[in-house]
Amino acid sequence: MRPISNVELRFTPRSANNLQTIHAYCAKTWGTDQADSYIDRIHNILELIRLNPFIGRSRAEFGFDIRSYPAEQHLIFYTVMDNTVIIRTILHARMDIPRRLPPKVQPE
Repeated sequence: MRPISNVELRFTPRSANNLQTIHAYCAKTWGTDQADSYIDRIHNILELIRLNPFIGRSRAEFGFDIRSYPAEQHLIFYTVMDNTVIIRTILHARMDIPRRLPPKVQPE
């Protein structure tokens, strides 16, 4: 499958906050350089998702057209709508995922 270059990547307020929280935790635990590096690696995965929107695993149990893809120790949950990948949330893989996800996402 060829990458798609004209896809926009959009973050919900929740997912943008997730990235900030992940960075803050990493910086406090391992230092700013390590936190920056970790977030850069997550951003590389986000770019991979943007270029290959259907690369993630379908997660219909969590709502309409939800997909997930691993990024380091986290899972990125997203939907694809037209030419936009919407990042819904980014959760640590060890979290209780069903409890942490927003209510089922339905088509907009």
